[in-house]
Amino acid sequence: MLRRAILTAFVVLAGFGLLGSWIFSVFGITTEAFRITGGIILFGIGLEMLQARRSRTRSTREEEEESRAVDDVGVVPLGIPLLAGPGAITTVLTLLAQARTPAAQATVYGVIVAVLLAAWLLLHVAPAVARKLRLTGMHAIERVMGLIVMVIGVQFVIDGVQEVVVQTAARVGRMRTVLIYQRR
Repeated sequence: MLRRAILTAFVVLAGFGLLGSWIFSVFGITTEAFRITGGIILFGIGLEMLQARRSRTRSTREEEEESRAVDDVGVVPLGIPLLAGPGAITTVLTLLAQARTPAAQATVYGVIVAVLLAAWLLLHVAPAVARKLRLTGMHAIERVMGLIVMVIGVQFVIDGVQEVVVQTAARVGRMRTVLIYQRR
């Protein structure tokens, strides 16, 4: 089940990574818009973690009911959306959009593999750790991680808005230059 979840998450993240620029062009989405939206999604996920509530962005009620009915939860909900959910997909697409060279892009895919290997290791030892930490300890860790996820989301929004402002200022500057030359 754990292997299937990791493989599912890799296929989803790598697939979105490979098709990300195509998705952007087909739907007319800018990197900045995706970065801002992804930041808002990450902020929401982090807020739910901070409040120790079960997130609806991680899995729907129907997915949870289906996972109880089926013995193998490796694909849904563990692979998708817990490991490869909106936050992870947004992060991959944003980082790949920022990667300007093949080496930088390869690094992003290498990080996907490294993170999924770390997830496999953590999920492998999770039952033992959960028994030791108990519910209170798990909620404390979730709240700290929620704060970190929220900060990452805010940074995504800041970066996206900053880039939009820079691009807009550059366009305004070019338009001013054109208008000045037209007046002469």
